Amino acid sequence: MNNYTFTLRFLADLGQSLEDLSIDIYEQIQDASVMGPDDDDGSFLLEFDRRSTSLPRALASALEELVNTLPATTILRVEEDDLATMADIA
Repeated sequence: MNNYTFTLRFLADLGQSLEDLSIDIYEQIQDASVMGPDDDDGSFLLEFDRRSTSLPRALASALEELVNTLPATTILRVEEDDLATMADIA
């Protein structure tokens, strides 16, 4: 198993408070942290640090968990991780 870090950008139906949205995500998706909403488009970022056998499987399970947690979610894209890691530096 490998560890994969990636970020999903999504729009959430704000029929609930931001605090309740954060709590729902925290309680249902253990390996993610939420940021937002973005001032420009109201989107949120959900950063994952997920162990899986492959990146596609990690992405698929993260997408499934997000949609199950927030059914009215519109997923916009997977954000690139443009930060250098220690492996990149070495």
